[in-house]
Amino acid sequence: MNPTLEKILVKAAIPIANKSEWFRQLAKGKMILRLKKAYESTAKDEEALDYQRVFGLAVLPFLENLVVRKPRAARRLVDFAFQWTEDMEKRVAFREQGLMAPDTYVVEPTNRCNLNCSGCYANSIRQGSDLPYSVLEKIDDEMREMGTTLTTISGGEPFIAERKERAITRLAEHCLEKGNRGGFLVYTNGTLIDKEIARRLGDLGNIWPAISIEGFAESTKKRRGDDIIDKIKRAKDFLNEQGVMYGFSATATNLNAEEIASDRFFQERIDDGDSFGWIFIYQPIGRGVNADLMVTGEQRYKIGKKVMEMQIEKENPLFLGDFWNYGPFVEGCIAGGKCYFHIMASGVISPCVFSPFGVANLNEIKSFSEFYPETEKKFRNLQEAITSQETFQFYRRQQDKITDRFRPCVLIDHPHLAREIFSTKYCFATNNTPEDYFEGRIASIIDKRAREWKEIWAPRLREYAETLIAKKLEKQKAIISEI
Repeated sequence: MNPTLEKILVKAAIPIANKSEWFRQLAKGKMILRLKKAYESTAKDEEALDYQRVFGLAVLPFLENLVVRKPRAARRLVDFAFQWTEDMEKRVAFREQGLMAPDTYVVEPTNRCNLNCSGCYANSIRQGSDLPYSVLEKIDDEMREMGTTLTTISGGEPFIAERKERAITRLAEHCLEKGNRGGFLVYTNGTLIDKEIARRLGDLGNIWPAISIEGFAESTKKRRGDDIIDKIKRAKDFLNEQGVMYGFSATATNLNAEEIASDRFFQERIDDGDSFGWIFIYQPIGRGVNADLMVTGEQRYKIGKKVMEMQIEKENPLFLGDFWNYGPFVEGCIAGGKCYFHIMASGVISPCVFSPFGVANLNEIKSFSEFYPETEKKFRNLQEAITSQETFQFYRRQQDKITDRFRPCVLIDHPHLAREIFSTKYCFATNNTPEDYFEGRIASIIDKRAREWKEIWAPRLREYAETLIAKKLEKQKAIISEI
């Protein structure tokens, strides 16, 4: 369909869907068909395709809820969905040429933060590095040319950069002005979102804050400060006033995993107005590393089971992502430039946000010579860097050795592969690298967690997921037959 015509139809359809239950159901059916066609025309993997079919069906309650509650945000999200389906074909074309074309990338506008949370994986500090806005724009332009649809912004606290030079909203506005309907997911502590920033986010509609929490309120206060809940509530009030879609980000440790895997936790998120959520598990990198905080295999299983239950079986209005347990949905580990990679505020490029080492730098890329003129250049542009840099290539070869997608992670599920990668001469330590990550106490705890996950809990999650997926595929067939 012509993109201009799509925009017209989306603009007209969302207000109608907001008022009409019948029209919402019709639109849901058409969206199922559109997503199904897009994935089936580009998919190379039958196992992953089954999960993707079900996931497309499972997120429809989230979209329906958004249409009713925040129609302006819903319109922009449907724009994003159309952009995603267009970009999928573009990415596939690049990959068939042997070039990397990530779905998303993570960039840090700053590694400075106004908080000082214990165990921060990024080791954020009050005085640190910033990427100038002009560099951020150049990065995003190159990524959009590759077919990247989603820019993921992390930190540090990203809204420090927004307050300094409107870095986030300028970048999102620039994207729209160039005719790209992609989106911006921003991981934030929420404390710097004021009324004016919320207004800018509402006007654009393509920026979605994921506000960090640690489980129930007391757990969040314990790690982030006694006044943090009030500050988050204030930020969400501002965002609601402007019709901005927002969600949560939660890091599970062995102290709060039971909270995150509970019905109460997800009900509180729904009651709090969250539309989506991302769940991570504690990684022993960054500040004040304590590997004992890593979740056990049983805790990881409980989280994975609960997230699949909420997202797929119960069809709740939250769009949920479980970074380590959703391997079957995304064809395994997505790092190393395969589907995403990470750019730090210092300009360091790494295979994954949770990688304890860097492998390259923006100053080695010729297309960034305007910003880094004095450094020897190894690559023509970002695409060449992530495609041909030696460690990225080795990372992807190691990924290819992993056949169990319920154990997708190179770093914590197959640590022997990670040690081989980071023993190469092209890796270097960053500000989040612990001394004994690959040899010593941290390494021994990672090995222990990997063994228990492999031997006991990953097979149990697979069994649960396969049963759930089979039921949902039958339901999807029935829905499509009625369209």
